[in-house]
Amino acid sequence: MKNIFKLIISLFFVTSLIVSVAAAPVDQFVESVTISPISDLILTPEQLAAGYTVNVSFEVNFRSDANQGRVESYELLVSKNAGAFVSKDSVILDPPISSVNDKITFTDALSFNLYDVGTYVVKVVVGFTGSDNLWPDVEDTEEFVVIQMTIVVEYPAAAAIAAELLKAAGISPKYDKSGNYISDVAKLMGLRASFLGVEKSNYIEYRNAVENYLQSRGLLVQP
Repeated sequence: MKNIFKLIISLFFVTSLIVSVAAAPVDQFVESVTISPISDLILTPEQLAAGYTVNVSFEVNFRSDANQGRVESYELLVSKNAGAFVSKDSVILDPPISSVNDKITFTDALSFNLYDVGTYVVKVVVGFTGSDNLWPDVEDTEEFVVIQMTIVVEYPAAAAIAAELLKAAGISPKYDKSGNYISDVAKLMGLRASFLGVEKSNYIEYRNAVENYLQSRGLLVQP
């Protein structure tokens, strides 16, 4: 069953944050973002193989002059490991959302699936169509990046794997007066969270290395 990582985004618009665009009669643009949890996303190969769903929920508030303008589309784009942005989800509004009382307000959610570890940059783009104040009969559409964020997706580290294996075997991580098997595993982790020379990116061998270490300590660890 797919896991869902919900990113709750509240978007408001302020003049100082918007690039000057003559064609769009938008006078305010404010952005405020809350992401939960604020941490890297740790996923196993099994979770990624099934497709881990990322939901991006957002609220957009435009202020426009004299009830001009409308939102015709919005889109979710994702870049992996500094690559090109690729469209993952989009909505074309028919009819569009038009300005009422000098405002355009709406909420929605877009989503995409993760299938691999890496660094992902996620952005939501809204298309706003309006006329220039100087040329009221001429309309143009501008795209506004209402939010952009980075999500780092990694495999579990050795200490987390040790905790999982010990729990599955029903073994307490604590021993003697102050010993802790999980801490012992963490102390053996090297650069980029490698464990006993095995890189975390080689997940199967990496997990086996943790299990073999715990078994070498006399623990009956069940895989």
